[in-house]
Amino acid sequence: MTKNSDYIEHIDFLRAISVIFVILFHLGNPLIPGGFLGVDVFFVISGFLITRNINKELLHTGKFNLKNFYIRRIRRLIPSLFLMFLFTFILGFLIFPPSLFTGLIESMFFSSFAASNFYFLSQTNYFDVSANLKPLLHTWSLAIEEQFYLFYPLTFLLLFKILKKAKYIIFALVTIFLLSLIFNFISSEGYISEKFIGYFISDPNFSDSLISLQFFFLPFRVFEFVIGGLLVFISFKGKILKNYLNLLGLVIIIISVFCFSSETEYMSTLNLFPCIGAALFICNEPNEFISKIYNLNIFKITGKISYTLYLFHWPIIVFYSFIYGFEFTVIENILLLLAMFLISYIVYNYFETPLRAYKNKPLLISNHGLISLILLCIIIISNIKTSVINSDGWVWRVDNKKIENLKLFEDPKKYQIKNWGAAGYEKYGFLGKLEKRNSIDMIWMGDSHAGHYSFGLDSIMVKKHKKKTFMSYKISTLHLPDIIHKRIDSTKTKSHLNSLIRLINSNPKTPVFISHFWNGEMASTKVKNSKTNSYENFKIDSTGYKELCEKIVQFSKILSKRDIIIIGENPFKSKHDLSYVDNLLVPKYFSNMNPQSYFTPSAHSFAINSYFRDYFNKFTNIHFINPSDVFCEDNMCIEQENGEIYFSDKDHLSKLGSLKVIKSIEKKLLKFINKSATNSTGNNINIVDIDTNNSSESNFIEPNQIINHNSKKLKFKNWYGPEAKHRWSCDNYSELIFNIKDKKKFKGTIEINHDVLGKQVVKILLNDSIIYNNNISGRNKKLTLYFTPKSLNNMTKNTLRFEYSNPMQPRNSKDRRVLALAFKNIIIN
Repeated sequence: MTKNSDYIEHIDFLRAISVIFVILFHLGNPLIPGGFLGVDVFFVISGFLITRNINKELLHTGKFNLKNFYIRRIRRLIPSLFLMFLFTFILGFLIFPPSLFTGLIESMFFSSFAASNFYFLSQTNYFDVSANLKPLLHTWSLAIEEQFYLFYPLTFLLLFKILKKAKYIIFALVTIFLLSLIFNFISSEGYISEKFIGYFISDPNFSDSLISLQFFFLPFRVFEFVIGGLLVFISFKGKILKNYLNLLGLVIIIISVFCFSSETEYMSTLNLFPCIGAALFICNEPNEFISKIYNLNIFKITGKISYTLYLFHWPIIVFYSFIYGFEFTVIENILLLLAMFLISYIVYNYFETPLRAYKNKPLLISNHGLISLILLCIIIISNIKTSVINSDGWVWRVDNKKIENLKLFEDPKKYQIKNWGAAGYEKYGFLGKLEKRNSIDMIWMGDSHAGHYSFGLDSIMVKKHKKKTFMSYKISTLHLPDIIHKRIDSTKTKSHLNSLIRLINSNPKTPVFISHFWNGEMASTKVKNSKTNSYENFKIDSTGYKELCEKIVQFSKILSKRDIIIIGENPFKSKHDLSYVDNLLVPKYFSNMNPQSYFTPSAHSFAINSYFRDYFNKFTNIHFINPSDVFCEDNMCIEQENGEIYFSDKDHLSKLGSLKVIKSIEKKLLKFINKSATNSTGNNINIVDIDTNNSSESNFIEPNQIINHNSKKLKFKNWYGPEAKHRWSCDNYSELIFNIKDKKKFKGTIEINHDVLGKQVVKILLNDSIIYNNNISGRNKKLTLYFTPKSLNNMTKNTLRFEYSNPMQPRNSKDRRVLALAFKNIIIN
C-alpha cells in the first residue's frame, strides 16, 4: 500500500492480469478458455472500491454526497466511452455493410445510457450475426456496472441508516449475496418461468435463452459485486497468513481461467471461484518481495489503463478481423496488442486523465458543461439511429451498381430471413398443400440444414411430382440414440426423437432422409461412451465421425427395414466470414472487398462427407448423398452465378440454392420413393397424432400414441386453453376424458409431460381408482404412472382426474387459470 491509504497498489496488478486474460480470450487463445472471467474479477474490484468509499465517507461525515459520487463516476467512465463510440462509428461507417452498421448504431444508442446488456440480450435470435462482428458487444459489462452504480449506493445508504451497526450491515449484504447466488443456481435447474425470460428474449430455445439471461442480467451478477463489498468489513491478521492468502487468491483466479470455459455447466454459479480468488487477493496485502513483482512498471501501467484498454481492445479486434479474417498469426497478435496498448495509453494520458477531477487542480470542463455535452451526444446518437434505420443502414454508402444487383430483394438487410430455403414453411409438418391421404412418400428430419431444403422439395417433389413430404426440424440437435445436447433439455430432445420414431414406424417402407449441420451439431452435443456409460464431447475428426456413423446405423435398426438416406454437409464458411449478400453491400470506400463468386469452405465439410461416403458404401439400406458436389469442384465452391445467390448466410441454402440441390438429386429421390412403393405391403397406413394439427384424428386412443394438449382425442374438464405449448388447470381439480377400443392392448403405464408451479401434492385417479398421490414439481418433467388395464372401460369414457393441494390464483382477476399443473401431452400404453 502507498502512503495514500486510499490507494491499494496490488489492485492495479489484479486489474492488469484480468484485462490481459480478457484480451487473450478475445484473440482466440485456446490456452485460456476461461479468460472471460476477468470481467467477473473487475466486478469484485468495483464492489470493493465503491463500498469502501461510501462507508469511509459515512463514518467520517455521517452522510454521503450522492451528487459528487455520480459526478466522479461520470467523469471516470463516460468521456472515454463516447470517444470509443466515435472511433467505432468512423470505422463502421467506412467498412460495415448496412446490416452490420445498423446493429452497430443500435447498440451504440443503448450503450449510451447503460442499457446495452438488455439490447444484446434481446438479440439472441437464430439469424443474428456473429458476436465477433459486434464492436460494442463488450459494453454489456459496462452497462451492468453502471446499473450497479445507480442502485447500490442508495441500497447501502438505506442499510446504513436503518441497521447502523456494521454486523447488521454485513448480515444484510450476506443475505443479498446468497439470494443472488441461489437465484443463479435454481434458474440453472430450470426453476424459472419461460414467460419471465420471454420479457427479455424471443429465442424459442429455453436453455440458450437462460444462459444469455444469466450472463447479461444484473440480478445474476449482484453476488460478485457484493463479495467485493463484504471485503470492507473483513480483515485477516498476521503478515505470513495474509501473504499466503493473497497468493492463494491469485492461484484460484489463474486455475479458473485455465479450467473453466463458456461450455462449463453451471458457469453462472461456478464463477464464484474466481470471485473468491479476487476477494482473497484484494483484502490481503502481499509481502515486500511479492509487492515488487506486482509493482513492475508493465503491470502498473496496464492496471492504470485497464478500463481504457478494455474499451478499445474489442473494436480493434472486430474491425481488423472484418478486413483480414479471424485467424491471427503470432505476428498479428503482437501487432494487435501493441496497437491496443498504444491507443489506450494515449487516450488515458491525454484525454481521460485531464477530464477527471483532482484536488488542487482546475477542471478542464465544468460538471454542468460535461453533462450537457454527454446529453447532446446521446441526442446526436439517437438521431443517427433513426436516420440509419429509416435509410436501410445508410445504404447510400454502397455503390449504386451493387444496389441494382439486389433490387430483386425487397429489403437487403432481411435477405437471410426472407430468402433462406425454409422461409414460410413449418418446422414440423407437411410441405405444400396436397390433399390428405393415408401415406407419406418421404420423411425428412434433422435441424435447419434439413429445413433449408423445404423450398426445393415443395417446388419439385410436391408440386411437380405430387409426392407427399413430411419435414421435421423442430429442435436443433442430432436426433440419434445416446446423444444429448449440451444445452437443450434432454427430456425434450428424447421425447421429440421418440415422436419421430413413432411417426416413421407408422409409415413402413417410407424412405427417411436425415440432414444436419453435422459438424456444428457434433460441437453442440455429447455422445454416450458405451464403456463408461458417461456422455463425452464429440471429437471433430475421424474418431468422432466414426461414433456418429455408428449411431446412425443404430438408429436405422430402430426404424425397421427401409432406406435411410444421409444428406451430407453442404459447403459452409467460417463463422467469422460474411455471407455473399453482406460482402456485396460493403461500402464503396473499401472497393477492394468486393465479393467473389467462389469461396473456400471449411475443410470440415469435405472431411465429414468423405468419411460418410466411405463408411456407408458397405450398407445396402443406408445411402449417402453429397450436396457439396452440386456447388464445389477442386475445393472451391460457387456462391452465386448469373445473379442467383445460392446461400442465404454462411451455411444455409437460399431458396435458389435449395432448388438447385433438389433438382440435381430429383431422380435419386424418385428412385427411393418408387422403391418404397414397390416394396409396400399395401396395408392401410395410419399417421399418428404427434405434435402437429396436420395429423388425422380419431375418437379413440391407441396404445403408445403421443396425445398433445390440443388433441381432439381428449375431452378437457377444468382446463384453461389451449395455449401454445400447454394448457393450465383452472380449478382445484382437472379431468382428462378419453375413449379406447380394446383395453387388452394396453400394458398399464401412463406418461404425462407437464410443468408444475411450485410444489404440489397431486392425487391422480383413473376411473375413481387412485394411481398416484405424491409431490410433483419442476418444469419440463415426465411423470410415469402405473395402473391395471382391467380398470379401463371399452367403448365408453375413461376419466383421469387430477386433484391439487396448492392451486394458485393469478393476480390478474381476469385470468381464469388456476396455476397448479400445465398439461403438455400424454402417452397411455
